Amino acid sequence: MASSDRTLKSLTSPIQYLEIGGALARELNYDVETLYKHCGIDSPRPFMPWQTINGKQMQLALEHFMALCPPGPPPLVTFMAHVPLTTHGPVGMLAYAM
Repeated sequence: MASSDRTLKSLTSPIQYLEIGGALARELNYDVETLYKHCGIDSPRPFMPWQTINGKQMQLALEHFMALCPPGPPPLVTFMAHVPLTTHGPVGMLAYAM
């Protein structure tokens, strides 16, 4: 395993970030399970707020998201349109409401 992979695997992110790709996949009529398999995710769904993914899984998820993005708007615009409010927690939800 490369040193960069070891480093990535030591990082953690909330598993809710996968909901972005899941929402995008559903909108485009793609199989959401393909995303989870691509990332090596074998967790019960719905995901619990305390669950995490490692940096390597996040990297794989981003690769998958990029492959799904339709032509036209920049990928960031597409991602932001699919970010669930729950990803940011109560403070983030309050910020959106302001």
